[in-house]
Amino acid sequence: MTIAARAAAAALVVSTAVPLAAQPAAPWSPADLERVVLETETALERSHVLGASVALVARDTVWAAGVGRAGDAGPVTPTTLFRANSVTKSLVALAALRLAGRGRLALDQPVREAAPDLDVRNPWDDSHPVRVAHLLEHTTGFDDLRPREYALYPDDGPLRDALALH
Repeated sequence: MTIAARAAAAALVVSTAVPLAAQPAAPWSPADLERVVLETETALERSHVLGASVALVARDTVWAAGVGRAGDAGPVTPTTLFRANSVTKSLVALAALRLAGRGRLALDQPVREAAPDLDVRNPWDDSHPVRVAHLLEHTTGFDDLRPREYALYPDDGPLRDALALH
């Protein structure tokens, strides 16, 4: 799947799931679920994306479906594996903004206070700490991944190990 296809799938998941998930915890009706599948199919066709997984989650209720095809592997099912990659950025940003809206996280809070276990090395920390908002804006000044990181580290390892690599 190309980067553009992954981005389209990420946008699709967030834009389709958030409006229904933001509603009260009442279970979805079959008509709601059918609408999500139809809208997903339409978005996939428009974006030239082969397939996607969709999920609706609210408290104790989870519904998942596969839409489209997984290339030569056949139809996408709720158990089809996809690389998460940048999809997690949207979900983490949404969660952070919801926490901020509830007063449980301050966007201007230094990362070392919000996540003390995360080793953020910043030589300018005294005057210009890396803040939560910087993480959401991609303005931390952190280096991007380098080719050696792609070569040396598998995609499915623990996040702490990936962060420690560089």
